[in-house]
Amino acid sequence: MPKGAIMNVAFAQATVDSGIPSRMSVDDIAIELFAAGQPAPVHALSAGECTVADRLGKRARFEYLCGRAAQKSALAALGLDTDTSLVRMPHRSLSLTHAGDIAVAAYTGADRVLGIGVDFEPHANVNADRARFFLTPRELQTWPDVLHPDHAPDLLRLWTVKEALYKATADNDALTVRDFTVNEPWAWNGVAALTGRPDVALRYVTTVARGGYLTVAAAFAAQPAMAAV
Repeated sequence: MPKGAIMNVAFAQATVDSGIPSRMSVDDIAIELFAAGQPAPVHALSAGECTVADRLGKRARFEYLCGRAAQKSALAALGLDTDTSLVRMPHRSLSLTHAGDIAVAAYTGADRVLGIGVDFEPHANVNADRARFFLTPRELQTWPDVLHPDHAPDLLRLWTVKEALYKATADNDALTVRDFTVNEPWAWNGVAALTGRPDVALRYVTTVARGGYLTVAAAFAAQPAMAAV
């Protein structure tokens, strides 16, 4: 049994009735999801995790500990040390998102991915002014009326796509979400390009969850045909 597997059973109970799917597929890669709406118990925390938690206010501490519950479940399923204070993001096999009262961890054991990302937004107001911050000129040209108020839900969906793509990309410190261009911004699953990086192929898929949008993304080493997309 992998290290942390018993712990994983306990934390996985938090995913019941979460409204979050347990699995999504990007290209042919299965990405597993754990959702946690309850905080990880203090006795399950490492010294490093306790140090972080003790510095936070009540609300931030609750969100952080929900994130520990989800992330520990994912690490255990991967057979890795469940001390999340040792994890550095972006991580090749793991990603995490917080939204309101829930945290969602995504993971995969697939060898051929360079990184994965997840983002969940149950409800947010993304207007045209905010959308111009993360949509690229090519996306606006491809879908000229996307900034119309009727497309507000699409803007929220695209925000989750951009966030997931960003999280899936290694060495993203110097990047912003606007460095990623979605080839067909109206598509719920598809391809994206990273400016100046034809060596990276990016794929994503979005679904409705808890009245909002959940997107997972994966980065791959580009094949010649992919690099030309």
